[in-house]
This record gives sequence, structure tokens and C-alpha cells, in this order.
Amino acid sequence: MNNAATSKSNSKYILAAENLHKSFGKGSGRNHVLHGIDLRVRCGEFLAIMGPSGCGKSTLLHLLGLMSLPDEGSVRIDGREVSRGNRERTAIRRRQIGFVFQRFNLLGQLSGEENVRISLKVRGLRDDGQVAELLETMGVAADAHRKPSQMSIGQQQRVAVVRALAHSPAILFADEPTG
Repeated sequence: MNNAATSKSNSKYILAAENLHKSFGKGSGRNHVLHGIDLRVRCGEFLAIMGPSGCGKSTLLHLLGLMSLPDEGSVRIDGREVSRGNRERTAIRRRQIGFVFQRFNLLGQLSGEENVRISLKVRGLRDDGQVAELLETMGVAADAHRKPSQMSIGQQQRVAVVRALAHSPAILFADEPTG
């Protein structure tokens, strides 16, 4: 298939990965985690990746979320192949991707609300009322002034979800969201 036909057929997917490979370590101690993964996700589609601990789920999410580079293969966002350059990858993450991390990664010195607002500021966006609305929707508005250490794990998780949604990303990744 020629490149024009391939590009056109991939454009209906918000996320596509082709032939992803990832390994860690060197030499005889090299651990091959992902071997030729192909994946296509349409806009509006929900997908769960399940498997035993250590099988590469988080590694795959980090590759798809443009936080790590594959050893081999490519990732397309909204039909466009993402380069290996850090600037482009960072720009796409800021605009189009939300991530709820397994350990939430909230900044301990900031309140829940400040954790959400700083993520908008980093993206060059303003809070146009969406932060308060999302905190209310997620049931943590009353506790949003607290620091993460003053919140339950469930409250921290919901603040992390608000942070991931506040910029209205096209793609939302959640690494073990019910862990």
C-alpha cells in the first residue's frame, strides 16, 4: 500500500501504533518487554489493556502516551506519525493527551486545586471555570484546598483524574486507575 493510502486509512484512528518494540537493559541481561505491538483506537472508543504484573502494560502506555521512545516502530496521533523529537512529542502531550498515573504524581507542596491549575499553566491555558466544575463533578471540590498528604488515596486519585481532564485532551490514558 502506498503512503497516501496508508495515511488516509490511519486518519480514522485517534491513536495508532505499528510494530512497537521495547526492551530494557543491555547485552545478555536485555529484557524484551514488547514485541511488535500493533494497535488502533478510534475516537470515542474505550480500550482496556489487561495482563499480569510485569507484562508491559505500563511500558506500552508510556510509549503510546509519548513519554518514552520505542526501540522500533511508530505511533500516530490523529493520523499523523509522531517524530522521535522531544519538542514535538512534548507539544502533542500538552495539547492532546491526559494521563492518570498509577501513583498519581501530585505535587505534595500544592493543594489539589493548585495541582490541576499548574497543569493548565504549563500548557499555556487558563482556568475558565472547568477546574471548579470538574472538581465538583468528581466529588472533591470541598477538599480541593488540601494538600495530597491530607487527602485519602481515593481523593488523590480523583484530583489526578481532574488534572488529566482539565485541558480537554483528545486521548486519556489511565495506568491502573482502579489500583
